[in-house]
Amino acid sequence: MTDLTLQTLIEFRGEMREFRDEAGKTLAQHGHRLNLLTEQMRDQSNRLAQLETHMAALLATMPHVHTRIDDLAARLATVEARLAALP
Repeated sequence: MTDLTLQTLIEFRGEMREFRDEAGKTLAQHGHRLNLLTEQMRDQSNRLAQLETHMAALLATMPHVHTRIDDLAARLATVEARLAALP
């Protein structure tokens, strides 16, 4: 009985080593993939932050653009009024 138990444990030990090696390789592969995904997400986050900065700069100029458009519309109305007043 003792020999059978010892032999079974020896067989299991070899199988467990193989399992542990395979599990380690699988975990390493998944860890590498996870690191790649994390880096890609970080890159996307940086790009989004840059885009937000550029959009904020563009939106900050909008009041100035609206003022210029209003000024041009007023000048155009003045020119149209002068042209309409001509004989």
